Amino acid sequence: MAREYRYKLHSVPEARNDGTKGVGHDIEAVYREEGTEDEWQPVPEHHVAGLSILGDEILTVMETGTNPEKVTAYKDLIRAALDASGFLPVFDKGWEEEQLEAFMANNDIAIEAAAAVEQFITVDIGQEFPIYFRL
Repeated sequence: MAREYRYKLHSVPEARNDGTKGVGHDIEAVYREEGTEDEWQPVPEHHVAGLSILGDEILTVMETGTNPEKVTAYKDLIRAALDASGFLPVFDKGWEEEQLEAFMANNDIAIEAAAAVEQFITVDIGQEFPIYFRL
């Protein structure tokens, strides 16, 4: 019997506080036998609890287009992050006031982006977590 596959977003994406502007996503690939109503099962070795997507990119997606266009663009961001292993470069932290401000500004972007995603998913398109979807 053939299998069908989905992706599972376990919970609301969370802002990272590491200066990368990253928003963490808890995503895994799941499967079940095609044509059944069986529970989705995890695909072994295909779970990323900290898949990071840049807050700037998320905000761009959330600020333009219709809801279906946003869904498609957001899925494209997820696909790109999965293909790139979802790790952002480490922010070069420093102790000078200028560096501290840049660090905090990046964290602010991550917080804003995480809130925008939560608003979009739970209010604008009315979904509840976990969410099962196709890429």
